[in-house]
Amino acid sequence: MMSNLRNLAIALWLAIWLIPATIVSPSWGDESQTKIDLQAALLSFLDMSADQQGRFRVIDRVTGKVLHTYAGAMHPKIVPFGEDRVLCIEMFDTAGESHAADFVMRQTPAGWMSSET
Repeated sequence: MMSNLRNLAIALWLAIWLIPATIVSPSWGDESQTKIDLQAALLSFLDMSADQQGRFRVIDRVTGKVLHTYAGAMHPKIVPFGEDRVLCIEMFDTAGESHAADFVMRQTPAGWMSSET
């Protein structure tokens, strides 16, 4: 009986601590340089895509209104999505409201490029 309880406790510990780590953080396999390259490519894309005032036009999916947003903090987490990677950045509208924007980055012969937002 004690052996079964011990095995159950070990199985629960593995399920709680080890399995979610591989599901939630699969980008741990990315090299540090890959992460740097991804973030640099996204920053370059944002720099090239902004208007002269540094704004981005975004459509609010709830109201349908066009918002002018500014790039804010980039989240450090990089999420694998097949061969692509997803990076998230916080955008702020002119009223100061925060909006999360996800960018799908794809590896190309020229380097990482934003393929979807």
